[in-house]
Amino acid sequence: MTNITEDLILQTLKEVEDPSQSKDIVSLGLISNITIKDTNVAVTLEVPIHRGAAMEPIRKLAQQALLKIENITSA
Repeated sequence: MTNITEDLILQTLKEVEDPSQSKDIVSLGLISNITIKDTNVAVTLEVPIHRGAAMEPIRKLAQQALLKIENITSA
């Protein structure tokens, strides 16, 4: 059974890259407010308002990456 930790979440999200900046979303400082409740994880992806729509595919990639972690049922 995988222990869900902030470190595990951040490590996983480092695999998600913002193609427009060629850096991962963690290094870019876009991740905040990590909340873990049992098997549910909530993470805030902070982006400038003008990039909101453009970042939707990145949000989906981040969500998919988190759902691959054992024992996470919602992200």
